[in-house]
Order: sequence, then C-alpha cells, then structure tokens
Amino acid sequence: MRLKIFLLITLTPLLLFAQSESSQIATVVPFLNMTSNPRINSFGEIGTVTSNFYRDGGFLQNPALLSRKGKNYGVGISRRFYGGDFNDMSLFNFEGYSSINEKHTLGYSYSRFSLGEIQYRQTVESIPITSMPIEQFHQFLYSVALTESFSFGAVFRYFTSDFGAYIENMQKLRCVALNVGFEYKKTKSLSSKAKLNYHVGGAISNLGPKVSYDINSEIKEFIPTNLSLAALLNPEFNVANESYLSVELAYQMEKLLVPSPQPLGGVDDSDDYSALQGVFQSFSDAPNGMSEELQELVHKIGTEVRFNSSDKFYVALRLGKLFEHEYKGNRNYITNGLGLGYMGFFIDYSSKFDMGAPQSAFNYVNLRLGFRSSFTKPFRF
Repeated sequence: MRLKIFLLITLTPLLLFAQSESSQIATVVPFLNMTSNPRINSFGEIGTVTSNFYRDGGFLQNPALLSRKGKNYGVGISRRFYGGDFNDMSLFNFEGYSSINEKHTLGYSYSRFSLGEIQYRQTVESIPITSMPIEQFHQFLYSVALTESFSFGAVFRYFTSDFGAYIENMQKLRCVALNVGFEYKKTKSLSSKAKLNYHVGGAISNLGPKVSYDINSEIKEFIPTNLSLAALLNPEFNVANESYLSVELAYQMEKLLVPSPQPLGGVDDSDDYSALQGVFQSFSDAPNGMSEELQELVHKIGTEVRFNSSDKFYVALRLGKLFEHEYKGNRNYITNGLGLGYMGFFIDYSSKFDMGAPQSAFNYVNLRLGFRSSFTKPFRF
C-alpha cells in the first residue's frame, strides 16, 4: 500500500481539484456522481436511459427508470476495486427497490467511498495526521409510471464527507440533495419476429446548497449538480421459441450545472451566487463564449448485445466510450463488461481501458451480485 500524502495549507476545491490552465470546473464531493454498478460502468457510464430489461440506472442518474408499469423487486450489492498505488481505496454500494403497485415504485440505496490511508499536513513543517476518510450517502427514491410511455422519478439524498475533518478549523460535511428525472419510451413492431424499442430520458442530479469544509470561511463551494440527456435504440429479434437477441445502442450527453472558472485577473462573481443561480449561470458564463460551453459537455456512447432465454437466463456483452475535452478534464477511456443471469440471480463485471489521459489513470474493476424478479412471475427477469 502506498501512503498518499496531501499538503493542506487550506482545504478548498482549488487545492483539491487544481484547475491550472485546463479551466476544469471544480466542485466538492465529486463522489456523488460515481457508481460501482458494473452494468452502468461497462455501458459507457450511461444510466439516464436503459432498455425495458433493466431498472437499476434509477439509483445513480435517473430515478424515473425504476418504474416500468409492472410489479417488480430487486436487491444488489457492488464494489469497485482499485489497483496499483490506490489499492487501499474502495467504493461500495447497496440498493434495493420494490413496486407498490403497477405504477409506483420505492427504492433505497447506500454508497460508501473509502479514500484509503491519507496523511494530512497543516503546513510543510507540521507533524502529519494519518487518517482514512470516508464519503457516503443514503438515498430514498420514488418513481411513478404516469402512462405506458412516460415515467417520472425523484430522489432525496443525504450525504456526508469527513475528508476535511482531521485538521484544525475544518469540519465534516453534512448536506442533502435532490435528483429528478423523466423517461419516455415507445415500441414499434418491425415484423412478426422483430421489434424496435426506443427511449429518451433526462435528469438533473445533486440539486443542493453550497457547502464548505472550512468552519470560518464565508465562501462556500458548489456540489456537482449535473444535467444528463440520453437516447437509446433497442432492436429485439425472436431467434427461437421465447428466446431473443437484443442489441442496445445509446448516447448520453452531460454538463455540470456549475459556473465556469474565470481566467486569472478576470471578474469572478461565482462566490456570490446561490446554488440555483449557479445552475442558470452555468449555461452562459464561459470566458470564451459558446465554443467553451460546448467544450464542457461530456459525451458517452454505450452498446450491449444480450441473449435472453424465456426471461430465465441471459448473457450480455457490453462496450462503451467516454470522452471529455482536454481543457475540461480530459477523461478519455473505453469501458467493457459482462453480465450473466439465471432464475433471477445475476452477476456483472466491468473494467476500463485508459486512452492515455492522466486524469483517468485510476485503474479499477467493478463486481456486482444481485437478485431481481417479478411478483407475478417469480424467478423471471
């Protein structure tokens, strides 16, 4: 295990997420947008839309996905394992949901991110303090299928972070946030043995107040409020009696609803903005105008090929791609994974391949075990 050392003169996002010349948008608690769910990770980290076969995207990005006009339930646990110098870090998640009736669904999930062993120093000469900080959240979900095609969902999220609680005049963060989302879906018959499902969805995640680790500071920082819009095409083919071959192709676009950093010497009024003002300001405040606003978009592509036999057994292969502008974070990697399910029980695996960007150099794999089924058809997916 390598000991990670942090020199904390002051604990601010400028120090935690250095912007330098890249003009990367800085927020606190970026963990709120992370997941150890390997199905989503291997699918290009797309979770704002999903096919009718899945629901678990509702726990991370779009709560509307939990309700699909049916009575279902499920539970799952997942964990991310980091490699190399960061093998003492881990990300754990538990989630469960159940339909109340044909339209309404409730869910709960818990996520815990351990940053491993960290050494804090107030100054260069000070005696280091060693700790293992934890960031975590509890969230409660509600989703409703308003029609056969349209669903809506909301999440209440309570999160804590003790990243800055180990040095003088710093405190543990405690805060709440709201997620909201919608999904619209339709099915078109192509032939007696083929059909096309298409889905569009949108969500805003982590709507919440500004926060600060510094007890004495009047300046508070933005949490990672995020807008995501996505579309998915899902052709299905009946290849044998109650056996189907399904292909999923999806695209997702994301943008942080946080003010853009201003150049050194420029006027930066973002410290005076409320969280809600920051959301609206984020669409028009980039120093280089609309061209830079477009650079702030994150693009995700995902694909899955799945064979499903009578909703009792399935095998799925997944591949995805995430790319971000070099001046706005420079994340650039390929994701891949595998899913297997039998009689309601399932296992998912995912990993990623970096494309040379140092910001995405954290190597990891994700594993997930779970069970999901229908109340009306036990042990069927």
